[in-house]
Amino acid sequence: MNNGGLTLPLAGLISHHFSDTPVPPAGLSLPADTLRCVSNNGLCHQTLCPRPLFALGTCSYGRTTCCKGRW
Repeated sequence: MNNGGLTLPLAGLISHHFSDTPVPPAGLSLPADTLRCVSNNGLCHQTLCPRPLFALGTCSYGRTTCCKGRW
């Protein structure tokens, strides 16, 4: 079916629009506190921070502790 040659240019415009839009890969979205912890070189622990690490904040919506060493 011929629609006057609009299909290819329209498809190009649509794919160009979506290629410029940053979309995170599915399943890789993390809570803001976890991202903040990791970006500050912290590690998420289920319990209190083991020595010599110290508590820096939280991870997983406040359910775990963000720990960091003195480095």
